Amino acid sequence: MSCDPKISEESYKFFEDIDKYIEKAKDVENANIELTLPSACTGFSKGWESKLKSKETAKNLCGKCIKLYESIDNLKYNLKSNPNYKRDCGFLNSWLNLKLYNNDINENVCVYRFYNELESHCESNCLNWSSECEMYNIKKDDLDKMRILYNLHYERSVIYDLIDSPSNKQLLLEHSTKCLDQYRIAESMCKNKNNKFCDLLKNFKNKYEELYPMVEKKGNDYSNYLKRLSGDENSKMISTAVIGSAVGLIPLVGILYKFTPMGQLLKPNKGKVKDGQRYNGNDMSKMSLMDHEIEQLMFQQGTYNIKYQSL
Repeated sequence: MSCDPKISEESYKFFEDIDKYIEKAKDVENANIELTLPSACTGFSKGWESKLKSKETAKNLCGKCIKLYESIDNLKYNLKSNPNYKRDCGFLNSWLNLKLYNNDINENVCVYRFYNELESHCESNCLNWSSECEMYNIKKDDLDKMRILYNLHYERSVIYDLIDSPSNKQLLLEHSTKCLDQYRIAESMCKNKNNKFCDLLKNFKNKYEELYPMVEKKGNDYSNYLKRLSGDENSKMISTAVIGSAVGLIPLVGILYKFTPMGQLLKPNKGKVKDGQRYNGNDMSKMSLMDHEIEQLMFQQGTYNIKYQSL
């Protein structure tokens, strides 16, 4: 089979059930691979250490790939008639592409050859390794998009776990900030575009927004640590600020209307100052008193209207 990069209709399909696959990938990452490393990985790593830069890297990736494979029933038992079989294959292929194409591994690795050689080592040493998944190199542009979507959902799942159990609020802020930063990058890639990636990004946004009511139940002191996505961020803060500003403007408009030339423009004609009219002594006293009251009001506003954002 050719190692030329390609993309197919099935390549993005696994994102429709991404939560299931994220959990399986997390289990693999958290497992101690050394304790359950199949003997097949020893022989496999010898032939791949130069391509993967070290024998340990080759051995570790071999163990993780086998563990992930065996955690997916449709692959483990070769249930090709199951409607989710191709979707499961698509996830395994994407996961392997993402592992092989990173900053630590040679970019010229052929995914098909890696999988084919691993399969040959597993024929007699691994349990039920007999899948017929199509493994191929994914086009770089699509792989980059998959990496973004995968990382977004991975961070979302971490945030969900943090909300669901007692946790450090700073961790919530840290992971939601990562999510927001990556979402902005993805969003910029969808300007005036309508494709599979952009549709899946909308699906992610909908899933992420389901976290909002979960944190809001815990009160503002907690929910403020969850970064909202573009268009949603600080929505509560903005609405509060608008209402607060409107309330603050009411006394200011009253002062402008009653005591300044602007008020004369807004008053009916009968209240208009005639040419040559001068203030008498009583008027001047009232103005002095008014000036003093305004100064006091401005002093109070200067004291209480300044707010600092802790985040």
